[in-house]
Amino acid sequence: MFKRCLNPTDKMMVDEIYNEKDVQRLRDKLQQMKQKRQQLQALRSEVSKCQEKAQHRVDELYLERQHLVEELESIFKEKRAIHEFLELSDKWNVINDSVHIWHQGPFATIHNCRLGSEAPAISPHPPTEAMRHKQQQQRQSAPTTPPRGGWNLFGSSQVANDPSPPSGNRTASSSSDVSSNGNGDNSHVAAFSVPKVTWPEINAAWGHVVLLVQILAQRSQTTLPHTLQPMGATSKIYLNGDANSGILYSVHFEESSLWGRSNLRNFHIALNGVCDCLWQLAQSQTDKTVAVPHHMVYDKTQAYWKIGGVALVHLNQTSNNNNNQNGSPPNGNQAGVDFTRACKYLLTNLKWLVAYSVKHHAQR
Repeated sequence: MFKRCLNPTDKMMVDEIYNEKDVQRLRDKLQQMKQKRQQLQALRSEVSKCQEKAQHRVDELYLERQHLVEELESIFKEKRAIHEFLELSDKWNVINDSVHIWHQGPFATIHNCRLGSEAPAISPHPPTEAMRHKQQQQRQSAPTTPPRGGWNLFGSSQVANDPSPPSGNRTASSSSDVSSNGNGDNSHVAAFSVPKVTWPEINAAWGHVVLLVQILAQRSQTTLPHTLQPMGATSKIYLNGDANSGILYSVHFEESSLWGRSNLRNFHIALNGVCDCLWQLAQSQTDKTVAVPHHMVYDKTQAYWKIGGVALVHLNQTSNNNNNQNGSPPNGNQAGVDFTRACKYLLTNLKWLVAYSVKHHAQR
């Protein structure tokens, strides 16, 4: 209505005014859009930077996670290895490894030292019938050779240069050429081997026994009735007390000593003291339902220990006692075998105590 009332010139002026306002408004709007665009670009750049930082942090966390996973796997492997090592170490027996006891065979040994006097006589097994037949065929097929010194051309039964001694002077080794069945077959010789142990080895074995008994007593916190003094092959024992109040005896024997019988008596008194300590060690175990494999009892009438029903008395001591009572010496080999059996039973009981101590006193 307002434009209709105006003349054309005024209308043109009014249109120009409106156009300028529109242009200005559009310019303002365009400027605002540019500012918003700049703001959006700034925000976009900031978002990009934040994304880069976040991605970098994600990569760092991923690498750290991988490192932690690998470290955790390493810890688990180390833990399994430690558990396996602990399970294996639980089976270790340091005492048995350092002082090994072997009780199978004619002699029992401790740290590779035989403890005993003599072993039972060993007789070789007779050959079979097939072996005898083969040896007889070999003798028949052997070529005929002249005897030592040549053929006997003079009909004499004795060759002049025969170096063999007369029958009355033949040694035991030459007489063993005769067969036991009397038919000239010497394929089976009735030879017996009686192994004997020397005193230095016996004394060394008793030294290991004294040391092991003392270690087991300290491990189980057991008070022994006597004081042991391990000194290898010259070990000693203080009976009924310590080094100040006890009576000193030697747990070893010197066969070449001038006081042989007295030293042997003192040696057996010392062995009784060692058996007292071993018996006290067996009685002090907490598990009373378990007993040593060979029963130990002290014979007060004879004044010696019996282990598994066998007296722990050496050959010479037994011979002296029987000589005084019966007037005739006993079978020396059998007495030595009995002493060896008693020592074997003693070491068997000692090995049982080692196994018991390792199992029940490992935490002490």
